[in-house]
Amino acid sequence: MMMTETRPPRGPPPKAEKEDIDKTIGAILPQVENLLSRIGADSGVLARTKASDFGGYHSSVPISFPDGIGRGSVIALLFPHNRKVRLDISIEHNRVFAKSNGEPSDQRCFHNDFMASIQVPVGAVDLSKEFERHVLLGIKNAQEAVGRHNRSPKSGPGWFQIRITERK
Repeated sequence: MMMTETRPPRGPPPKAEKEDIDKTIGAILPQVENLLSRIGADSGVLARTKASDFGGYHSSVPISFPDGIGRGSVIALLFPHNRKVRLDISIEHNRVFAKSNGEPSDQRCFHNDFMASIQVPVGAVDLSKEFERHVLLGIKNAQEAVGRHNRSPKSGPGWFQIRITERK
């Protein structure tokens, strides 16, 4: 038995299909901004949105980390992709592991990284509640990851503790 793979058609979508994609983006965008405002509630700064070069939207909201070290943002990109709508949400930050002398190393603190993506079908009017829960929990876990690691019984005092600083 032969398996076949279906791929989206190449090239720009027809005008009617592009309008449906734009309508879907328009319906989902306020929900993305609402999600970001719930993430950035501690900072009191609401998400800001701007049109992007690639026909979608780029929104961000600042976040903080429990230890007060470094700065970060949750970034949301909502854009047309393969004749569907794609939403990428990630954390960008300036946190790095500290060297033994306390100076910043070149190694990014991967404990605080997070990324989630979803493809939204054209015509959808709601963002998946499951995806929203995943994002909210993932961001919270990423923000608290260093403290959780350092409190782990496996980390113990001293050697296995990680130290973080911000990239200058």
